[in-house]
Amino acid sequence: MNNVSEKNQEMQNNIQAKISFRKDMKTLRMNLSGINKNSKGYEYNYRSLDDIVREIKNVIDKHNLDLFFTQDPISVEGQYGIVDYIRTTFYSTSTVYKYSFDTPTFTEKLQWTNENSSKNGKTVPQMVG
Repeated sequence: MNNVSEKNQEMQNNIQAKISFRKDMKTLRMNLSGINKNSKGYEYNYRSLDDIVREIKNVIDKHNLDLFFTQDPISVEGQYGIVDYIRTTFYSTSTVYKYSFDTPTFTEKLQWTNENSSKNGKTVPQMVG
């Protein structure tokens, strides 16, 4: 009988952990500012990855959310060749719950020159670490 009670408690704890994770993710999404369209009503303005990461960290800290996140560069081979992505994963700091999504990066259009960057320019791992 005690074993059934323990399993019941474990199920309840798992359900509560999932609810807490979803609430924290909702709080995060609701408190992040959007990227506004420009004055023409179309064409999005873009923010640097550093600014986005800083804002996410600030919202997590301000609302004391049970979250942390990582961003890792990945490459996926598909029918049109290799595509580079940034995989963002949010983790609960106290449970096994996580949520990931991939954002494509169009690295073929990125170029480094002495005019636009120092030799120690930020690479993806440095920008998001």
